[in-house]
Amino acid sequence: MSSQNPADFTIPVKDFKRIETPLDYKGYRNYITIVDVLDIPESLRRNASNVRDAKSKGKVPNAIREGLLENELFVFMNRGILLIADGIEFDNKTSKMKMIFKENNMVLVMEDTQD
Repeated sequence: MSSQNPADFTIPVKDFKRIETPLDYKGYRNYITIVDVLDIPESLRRNASNVRDAKSKGKVPNAIREGLLENELFVFMNRGILLIADGIEFDNKTSKMKMIFKENNMVLVMEDTQD
């Protein structure tokens, strides 16, 4: 899969796993990766849409925001960041993942452990 979309990006990953789902037969794929949040392009962190009506102010959102960039234990204290892409390419030799988006179709959801 190849694309010239400026929203596409390639980042190093610490771990990359494909998770089988009941929708595999329809072509949907689910992956779990561990990445350094600082490797996610600033433009994505700034411009991606959040599909849920998340609070952006308050104690919990502020703690998540601060922890994301400052707390090395973020990965253990939160459910993570969900990125929905149109395609994924993974290079086993370099441990780099390319995320492919059609027409700047980026969705970013940050999940905390607080309900």
